[in-house]
Amino acid sequence: MNKLLTVIALVSATAVQAQDLTIRYDFIKDEFTYFQGQKQLKQPLVKRNNEIKVEVVNLNPFVFTARCAWKEEVVQDNASSAGLASMFQGIAMPGAGVSTLLSSLNLEANLPGLMRNGSSFHGETQFASLAFENCQTSYKSLYEIEQTLARIEQSSAKLKVLRLNPYLPADTLKNLAEKMVAQCFAQKGKPLTRELNASAFMDYSSHMVKTIEEQYDALSANAEQYLSLYSQYENAHTTFKEKGMDQNIKNMLTLAKQMKEKYTTELVMTRMDKLEEQYEVIKYTPFSYICNYMTQGDLVSLTLDIYEIPKTRRDGATQSLDNLDSLKKLRTKSLNFIVRGDIKVSTSVGLGFPTFFSQNQTYSNPDSVIRATAGSNFAPTISTFINFYPYQGKNFHMGGTFGVGVPVQGDNSGNMNFFLGLSSVLGASSKVVINGGLALGQLQVLDNGQKTGDKLPLNMVPTTKKVFKPGMFFGVSFALGK
Repeated sequence: MNKLLTVIALVSATAVQAQDLTIRYDFIKDEFTYFQGQKQLKQPLVKRNNEIKVEVVNLNPFVFTARCAWKEEVVQDNASSAGLASMFQGIAMPGAGVSTLLSSLNLEANLPGLMRNGSSFHGETQFASLAFENCQTSYKSLYEIEQTLARIEQSSAKLKVLRLNPYLPADTLKNLAEKMVAQCFAQKGKPLTRELNASAFMDYSSHMVKTIEEQYDALSANAEQYLSLYSQYENAHTTFKEKGMDQNIKNMLTLAKQMKEKYTTELVMTRMDKLEEQYEVIKYTPFSYICNYMTQGDLVSLTLDIYEIPKTRRDGATQSLDNLDSLKKLRTKSLNFIVRGDIKVSTSVGLGFPTFFSQNQTYSNPDSVIRATAGSNFAPTISTFINFYPYQGKNFHMGGTFGVGVPVQGDNSGNMNFFLGLSSVLGASSKVVINGGLALGQLQVLDNGQKTGDKLPLNMVPTTKKVFKPGMFFGVSFALGK
């Protein structure tokens, strides 16, 4: 028994939860869709005391803001499309062509032409060639770090522009932002596989700071060794193949020193923080607007206004609802729908026409014999009905009815009639009600054991009593009040 009650409770809870309505408005597509849970509906459907949630998706909160206004009407008992003309024109991904300090020295283009004749400094001097290669390796590492820092700066600026794009879907914005940041750190020919989070940004910053220090120190040490060996060899040889190579190494040292002095630890961290901030603003911003409403009335009207934030105020700050009226209204959308499932009660007054068929009789003693005559079928009664029906917001409602009627003519004017059946409520204001069903009325029957055909003294009135008998009825009534 307990298991059965548990199952019933779970099913009931699920059924109640399923009545909540989600209205989803896609700002870019300019269209509404409706859901109950995961089920999509063709029309909005919600019951009283259930939640309506409005989701405006693909709405850039840095450029637009929204406001929901609700209006309800209780039926008393008693009865613009902005086009894509300003679509973002594309975003150049950071990559090659970034102008940096170290790019002014092309290692291959600035190498002096090797002489075909003469001795070879690199070939004859131990460690000279290795020191030169080490200088080139360190210089290239510094060059790549500087290129990365330049791309980081450019990407931060591009991300700031990207997040202000008004008509790109949220998933497109987020994907573009991720690709831009990933290309800042991806090695040549190898896509970035690490998740871009706070820990990753910190690790990339520390790696760049460490690389600048280590590669500059390595370049300085190898350059000092190379220049010392070069000076000794030059004093003993007038001409040789690597004549003038020392100037190339000196240029490397000069530019590397300038780069190290420019890209301090503080500057590297600052640039990385800006990139992380711009990226996370796009990644973690929902690009949507949500409002909730709990239905209480019978007819619900939703007005959804979209406002454009002035360019001077697009700093990412949340717009206060108090100042929305001062903004330019870009679009207004309206929805009207009915809150279903609520039982309305309407009181009406009119005429009921009961019939009890052959049970309705009157008795007389015209010739010392009790005789019966058929009573009046469908004799009108002044009736009051209580009608109850599920409100559907239409001009026709089906429901139930309960009524009480009193005959308006004859000897039965004091008899009570009770009605129970169906009702058809007609009209936008539920003014006219047609009823029909079972009747229970007071009828006269013989008492004291008397039967029709029994003899009685002349002019003696047969003894009768009132009893309730079943029958049928139909009625027409008019609602009281609105």
